[in-house]
Amino acid sequence: MSQRPPVALDAAPQPAAAARADARPSAPHDARSGAPGAPDAHAGASPDFAALLRTCIHCGLCLSACPTYLATGDEAESPRGRLMLMADVLAAAEVPAALGGVPGRLHDRRPLDRCMGCRNCETVCPSGVAYGHLLEQTRSRLGPPPRGRERLVAWMVDHVLAHPRRAWLMCALGQWMARGALRAAAPPALRELLAALPARAAVYPARPSLPAHGDVALLAGCAQRVFTPEVLPATARLVQACGGVPYIPRGQVCCGALSQHVGSAGVARAFARRNVDAMSAAPLIVVPSAGCSAHMRAYGELLRDDPDYAERAATVGQRTVDLVEWLAQRVDRLPLSPSAARVVYHPPCHHTHAQRIVDAPLRLLRAVPQLTVVPLRDAERCCGSAGSYNASQPVLARAARAEKLDAIVEAAPEVLLSANPGCELFLLQGLRERGLDLPVRHLAVFLADHLEHPATR
Repeated sequence: MSQRPPVALDAAPQPAAAARADARPSAPHDARSGAPGAPDAHAGASPDFAALLRTCIHCGLCLSACPTYLATGDEAESPRGRLMLMADVLAAAEVPAALGGVPGRLHDRRPLDRCMGCRNCETVCPSGVAYGHLLEQTRSRLGPPPRGRERLVAWMVDHVLAHPRRAWLMCALGQWMARGALRAAAPPALRELLAALPARAAVYPARPSLPAHGDVALLAGCAQRVFTPEVLPATARLVQACGGVPYIPRGQVCCGALSQHVGSAGVARAFARRNVDAMSAAPLIVVPSAGCSAHMRAYGELLRDDPDYAERAATVGQRTVDLVEWLAQRVDRLPLSPSAARVVYHPPCHHTHAQRIVDAPLRLLRAVPQLTVVPLRDAERCCGSAGSYNASQPVLARAARAEKLDAIVEAAPEVLLSANPGCELFLLQGLRERGLDLPVRHLAVFLADHLEHPATR
C-alpha cells in the first residue's frame, strides 16, 4: 500500500504552557442548552479525573493506533498529546476565577475537537488509560466548539439530527439542493456540508408495527430511522426468531450519543433522562447501533450525580445490550439459510474498542452456511465516520476513510457489512465517489434476510 503524505491542517496548536498563560476569560457555558448562562446542575464531573490522567505513562504505544496522528504526524493530534491538553483543562478548572483561572477553557482546543473518539488507543494501551471517558469529561467541561463549522455541526446534532422528522426534512432538502444548480451557487461552507450528506435518500421516519408490550425493548433510534429504516424491522424479526417479543417503549428519544461526543453534555443528559423515564421498566433493552448501545450502557455514569435519576439510569445501563452481542449468545436459535456471497465485515469502533465486542459478529456470520467471510486488513481502525465527525472534520475523516476503502477494495467482497449506521453511510458515500457499486448493509439486515421462512424448515 502506498504511503499517503501527511494531512495538512490549520495552524498548529500552541504548547500546553502557553495555552494556560494565554487563556482569556469568556462567558460561562450552559451545558444543558449550549448557550452562555448557568452551568448544568448535574454536570456529571468525575472526581477521579486527575487520577485517570495520571495513569498515562507516556510510552507512545498509542501513536501508531491513532488515525489523526497517522494522518498528520503531529504529536498534538495523538492521544498522548491530547491527554496533556486534558490536564490543562483540569488545571484551569482548579484555579479560582479571582486568580485568573478560566474554568473549562483552553486557548487552543482544536486537537481535542479533532479527535475521532475511536478509542483504538485504549485497546493498545498497556496501562489501561480510560481515554474515552477522559475525552468526554473534557468535552463536557469545554462545551461544544465555540465557532465555525464545528459549532454549526454541533447545533445540527442537538437540534436537527437527534430529531428524526427534522433530520428527514433537512436532509431531504439538502439532498435536493445537492442535485441541482443551487449547489454551485451555494457558499463554499454550505457546499462542503452538502457533500457530507449520506448517499442514501432520506426516508420519512415511521414506527414499525410491533406489540405495545413485550419482553425485549428496542431503541428506535434517530438518524437510523431516516437513513437506514430497514434496520429496526430487521432487528424485530431477529428478536422474534430467537423467541423474544420486541416492542418500542413510548416516550423514548435519541440516545444522546452524538450530543455527548460534540460536548453538548446537558443535551445528552436531557435525552438520557427521557429514555430512563421511558425504559426503566423494560426487563431488557436491545440496541442495533454500536454507538448507541455503548452510550446507553454508560447512562449510570452519565447521570450518577443526578439524585433523581442515578439509580434508574444505572439500571437502564445494566439492562442494555448490543444486538450483535445478544444474538451471538442465541445463535443456535437462528435458522439461517445458506448464502454463496463473499462478504467483508467492518467492525465499528464502539464495538471493538468501547464495548470489546470482537468475536460476536464473526460468530454470527460463521453461522450462515456456505458464506465466505474475508478478513479486513487493519479492521480495528476507524473508518472516519465517528458520529458527526465526518461533517465537522471532513479532511481527517476522509483520510481515514480512504485507508479503510483501500483495505475493502483489496478484500474484493460482494457485500460490505457493518453494525453501525454512521459507518455504513460514510463508507457507502466513499464507495460511490470511487465509482464502486458495492452493496453496504447492516449486519442485522443481512441476517434477517437469511432467516429461513417457517414453511421451509
